[in-house]
Amino acid sequence: MESTKALSARFTDLFNNGDRTKAETLLAPQINFHGGSAGEFTTRDELFDMISGYRATFPDAHSTVDDQIAEGDRVVTRWTATGTGPNDKRYVLHGITIERIEDGQIAEVWMNRDDVAMQRQLS
Repeated sequence: MESTKALSARFTDLFNNGDRTKAETLLAPQINFHGGSAGEFTTRDELFDMISGYRATFPDAHSTVDDQIAEGDRVVTRWTATGTGPNDKRYVLHGITIERIEDGQIAEVWMNRDDVAMQRQLS
């Protein structure tokens, strides 16, 4: 079975590749996503639509895993995203996700990101 850290890293990578097929194997059909300003979602399709919207707005966005801590069925990932906004200004976005793994899929996500810093960079 794939490690919880590897599953979490694949979740971060969804924001790079926007691959729906990979999302279908990675995310539980009924997922609880607690994303603050990014929204609250209860299905894989809703969450993937949010990811697709992010990729449409920031097509060159690239997310990397900076650090991970795993214990039991939970993984904490500190990540960085970079890209170019619609106004051609570059941004660096930092965030943290906590994923809960169930039956080899991500079943719940809590996300916190520095939206204020990103808004300042893009304004």
